[in-house]
Amino acid sequence: MNSSRLAIAIGCASAIAGCAILGLDENVEVTIALDVPEASPSAPARMSVTARNTSSSRIVWGQGSGSCQLNAAAQINGTWVPIGTQGGCTKDLRAQGLGPGEVRTEVFTWDGRVVRAGQSEQLPPGTYRVRGEAGDKGASASGLVTIRGAA
Repeated sequence: MNSSRLAIAIGCASAIAGCAILGLDENVEVTIALDVPEASPSAPARMSVTARNTSSSRIVWGQGSGSCQLNAAAQINGTWVPIGTQGGCTKDLRAQGLGPGEVRTEVFTWDGRVVRAGQSEQLPPGTYRVRGEAGDKGASASGLVTIRGAA
């Protein structure tokens, strides 16, 4: 494990049980793993969001792309705002969710952009809390990413 990953892992472990469940539905565990603690428009951070259905029934959180069902968000002034999309999502419309015991992982890159009111916006340099989300059914504990100016 490189020192950046170790620092994130230690920070998450001390924050809340290894960046695990802070769920709105106790049957959905969501985690986020951050590759590096810094990002910029020229060197995005990479994060993996994983959701696990721990129940014996299907859990659905919305309609949308079948290939892009999980989200990552940054906290800005106390509000969780979606980060820029990871791209490459299929345009099919289907129920988003997990079957009993199912696990899903999606990878995001983040250069400091968020989406507000349908518009992409570059955040100013600073340190932001980020978390993984499974619709309105679950969210991970947050980790910290520092956004640097363009390199």
